[in-house]
Amino acid sequence: MAKKDNAFDKLRDAGKLDQYNEIVGNLGQTSNNRPARQGGNGVPAATFEGKTAPVADVIHWVAENLVVNDVEASDAPSASAWAMLTWAQSDATNRAEFWRNVYTKLLPSRAQLEAIERFHDDGRELNELEDELLRMAREASLAEPAETLTEADA
Repeated sequence: MAKKDNAFDKLRDAGKLDQYNEIVGNLGQTSNNRPARQGGNGVPAATFEGKTAPVADVIHWVAENLVVNDVEASDAPSASAWAMLTWAQSDATNRAEFWRNVYTKLLPSRAQLEAIERFHDDGRELNELEDELLRMAREASLAEPAETLTEADA
């Protein structure tokens, strides 16, 4: 049975296999010999030096900047915020995933909303207390003045 030549055999026979292997070996590498980042969104680490943010702030920042086309890495509150933003902006599926499964984590649950509403101060008790204090002050001003104490009495 005759062996069929494949592309590797042809490259080897033409003296090009080493060149091919070098090119293939460099795929996925940047000029500084580090792995290339998906989408080319890598930025220098110094951009985020000293920048940290709570997860809730990160998610809120991403939501606020998701459709902004001139936001820059230096605007981000942290590296994770920039990473999440670039991921969410990369395609429609990621944007939908962000809104459906990430952003919703910031929203209060129904039980939390009910608890907030239950303890919401509508000012009624304060108004009643103020009215009571005013009534007491009026009554006190109508009454005879109380005996004042002198320093010697105290």
